[in-house]
Amino acid sequence: MSTLNRFVRTSVLGLAATILLLMVAACDSGGGTDEASFANEFSFSISELAPSAAPLAAQQAPSNLDGFSFFFEGTDPETNDEIFLVYFTQNNELNAESSSQGLFGFVVRYGPRPGVGGGNFVSLDSDVELTDNFGMMLLEGAEDFGTAGGSFNWYLSDGGTIDVTTSSGDRVEGTINAEATRVFFDGSTSDTTRVTIEGSFAARSANSFVGFSPFTP
Repeated sequence: MSTLNRFVRTSVLGLAATILLLMVAACDSGGGTDEASFANEFSFSISELAPSAAPLAAQQAPSNLDGFSFFFEGTDPETNDEIFLVYFTQNNELNAESSSQGLFGFVVRYGPRPGVGGGNFVSLDSDVELTDNFGMMLLEGAEDFGTAGGSFNWYLSDGGTIDVTTSSGDRVEGTINAEATRVFFDGSTSDTTRVTIEGSFAARSANSFVGFSPFTP
């Protein structure tokens, strides 16, 4: 099982685990593309999946998550495995500060950068290796993760699809239609809700690898 899979499995089971920024291999968020050549942005709509017996009116209105996208292709320094990641951040940069504030997340696949085409999302806390599939995690309120008095929303995909429409050394674009569990945690209580995550992203190349490690406070 990969380091990332072990991290997520431990975190999902514990729910009290805290994300630490483990390392940033290079703080330069640039790549082989001109930053002004395209908007490296993402926009996701989050909608609740109501139980079959619940009226549609009982669902909360969809919410939106918006920010900036980067992708990394290379080697996981912890495992030496080939890895592909699309990072989602609140700010148009990828470094220690941007990955620990506000909105942060990623799509991950163990292997080379995918070509144009579709793929499936699987649960990060399953035994399925992410060589032919993708996993996704989003954290809304990263700076409050594990902070007394803070709260966050944590989205973990376990189904659905990703469609890569552009794949080159300096640009990856695609659309996402995923099912996920949203975990709300305020330090003492938690609540889980089934949701869909739909939207698109355009990511520019980054030289940064961001890793995580769980611990029990």
